Amino acid sequence: MAIDEHAASNFTLLRSKIRRLPAIHQATLKAIVEHLARVASHSEKNKMDPKNLAIVFGSVIFGEDKIPEGGDLLGMQAWKVM
Repeated sequence: MAIDEHAASNFTLLRSKIRRLPAIHQATLKAIVEHLARVASHSEKNKMDPKNLAIVFGSVIFGEDKIPEGGDLLGMQAWKVM
């Protein structure tokens, strides 16, 4: 699904995948996302805006073996099924 399709459905598919994770994995994902949000909030100093964070951490979090053409994981059209 494209990101606008996810947004239109209020991220229902993504939410359902997260809810199916074991509680400890949900807590870990929450901690990682909160940390990355803090890092991004200081992007003027550290140059790690959401796009740069996606390039660095996207393949680790979403399990992608290769970065898509152009290196923009934020533009991924499909979510890998966990």
